[in-house]
Amino acid sequence: MLSISLDDNNEDAATASELHVQLGHIGFSFPTNDEEPTYTNDGIQMDLSKYEPFLNSFIIRHRGTEQGNASLILHKMLCERRESYQFSNDDDDQMEQSQSSEEDEMLYLIIRRSWLLLSSMKCTLFWMWLNPGSGLVPIPIVSMVFLIEEGVSVEELSTFPQCIKSLVKVLRPHLYENLLPAARKVLNSPTVEISDIFIRSYGVQPGQQEDDTVDDDDVIESKTRFGLSPHFDVTAYATCVMALDAVASSGKQGLYTIPPTNGFHTSSSVLKKFFPLKKGDGVVHTFDILHGVDVDPRLNQPRTSLIIWFTDSSESSVGEKEDVSSSVNQPWLLRPSKDDDIGQFVLALASERTVEEDGSHLKLKSAVDPLQLYISSAAQGNVFAMTALGQMCDDGVVPDDQCDVIRDFLLALDSSNPYVPNDELDASGRCKCEELANPLWYHAAIQGGHRVAQVSLADNLMLQYMTEDNMSVKEKESMILMATILLTQALHQGYNSLDMLHRIRDVECSRLNDAGVEIPSDAFFQSAVIQVLLLSMS
Repeated sequence: MLSISLDDNNEDAATASELHVQLGHIGFSFPTNDEEPTYTNDGIQMDLSKYEPFLNSFIIRHRGTEQGNASLILHKMLCERRESYQFSNDDDDQMEQSQSSEEDEMLYLIIRRSWLLLSSMKCTLFWMWLNPGSGLVPIPIVSMVFLIEEGVSVEELSTFPQCIKSLVKVLRPHLYENLLPAARKVLNSPTVEISDIFIRSYGVQPGQQEDDTVDDDDVIESKTRFGLSPHFDVTAYATCVMALDAVASSGKQGLYTIPPTNGFHTSSSVLKKFFPLKKGDGVVHTFDILHGVDVDPRLNQPRTSLIIWFTDSSESSVGEKEDVSSSVNQPWLLRPSKDDDIGQFVLALASERTVEEDGSHLKLKSAVDPLQLYISSAAQGNVFAMTALGQMCDDGVVPDDQCDVIRDFLLALDSSNPYVPNDELDASGRCKCEELANPLWYHAAIQGGHRVAQVSLADNLMLQYMTEDNMSVKEKESMILMATILLTQALHQGYNSLDMLHRIRDVECSRLNDAGVEIPSDAFFQSAVIQVLLLSMS
């Protein structure tokens, strides 16, 4: 424990006070004599939203040292923590008052019947995956018996499509008579409607645990989805996630969010919080809430949820964009304020990626300029917009007349960013947009812990390593070490960067071999790159 005296008679009091201030900047708080100690609700007595960017930058600054490697281990430990989201007292009161005991019993029966139907369907799909040409559609006997007891006929279970119809029959009354009115109340809009309903299941599925025909666990794992990276919804105004099992009840599995702190959004796994959802519990969130899914592979059981997407036709702009608002499928995206960096980013993303069968996405594309939206969002420190903008710069699609704008806000956000071009300007005194990709990715990777930015920067560094001949040996060693650390941090957060790390291993072994280093040997294991690679694969 850190203990510093603040006695006014102590000649080091001023120094200690300054140290307290500096430690406060990186997440450590020190109460005064009149204050009670403050603790976070997850057992760590620090503000991780401040500490994590400091840790990232510390790892980079001290790369190749024992301190740097120890900090990398700490980063992995923080990413592996599974902490529960803490609902407020008002949230608890609202949940307790939302359902009567009669409604609870009815919901239990709906969930029970839905779960039995899903169990049948999932076993059917797994059988079809193992036996694609058999033409057989097995229904588990246990599930069939229970479903018949619940009033479902044998005919309704004989084929996969009929299972789907039975599931719709069970769920539809509850969704439209109970959930939709509740969603309209929570979202404070009478025009909210249900647009899409689907089932998502993560983790090892029924039949996979005890199937004797698949010997290789890696084969099953390669076919199994254990998570969904943090993202914002593009096609839905709001989403309801309803747990169909109790896997998430502990608050350590399933749906999570990464709450913003002081108005700043980050995608770092260090800060994720899981929603504790019992069977039948649901969470409703709007499109601008960062969320994802993570199921621990060691759990060896599936997490299944019912997903309901909502749209809202009343969320349309007025004035000059009124015609566009009435014709696009996401009118709620069309009016982000100048300070709404998330709204700007999601709108830019939707204009680039959304494709509709009726061609309405073309109207959205024509209504906005995604580049200006990304620039405006990134200038406010949005790491998601920075990552996308970095890719646009790397692709050479950002006009050079925008480069000064990007360079200026990067320096304003972090004047110590090592990749911001200072001296390598063209004859007009401007930098080229391709040179801004690395500084954008660096800021998003370090300050926001963005795994995609970490991988993008590492990939670009390795490209430079392999293609540029005018770098010194020391510069090349530093570059490949930087790339290795970034990929390791991304791996800690769930990004599958192992293939890239294996390629770096081959490149480093080739470099050491050319330098006359025997593999393996003490000199080989003294390589900073090899040490980080060993940490990444431990």
